[in-house]
Amino acid sequence: MELAWQWTQRERCPDSDYWEFLKAIVDTASQRWHETDRGFWEVRGDPQHFVHSKVMCWTALDRGIRIARQCGLEGPISPGSTRRCCCFLKPASLSTRTSE
Repeated sequence: MELAWQWTQRERCPDSDYWEFLKAIVDTASQRWHETDRGFWEVRGDPQHFVHSKVMCWTALDRGIRIARQCGLEGPISPGSTRRCCCFLKPASLSTRTSE
């Protein structure tokens, strides 16, 4: 998504097929950001919440929204904006912590 955003910064907008692909990435990030994973380095053991994974999902949402706005494309603007904020401000790792 960052590469697509950089490309858009150079006044090049994605064609319709590429935009559909990018929207699918944004949609997947918006639906799965709260899930645990094995992290960037494929940590052994149970899946966990990793900050890097949360930030990459947030970045996908942010860049998708920016591309849509800059190119005048229909996309994940209204719902995505809300999801982007929720994803960034309240990651699942914070909402599932318990006091010891």
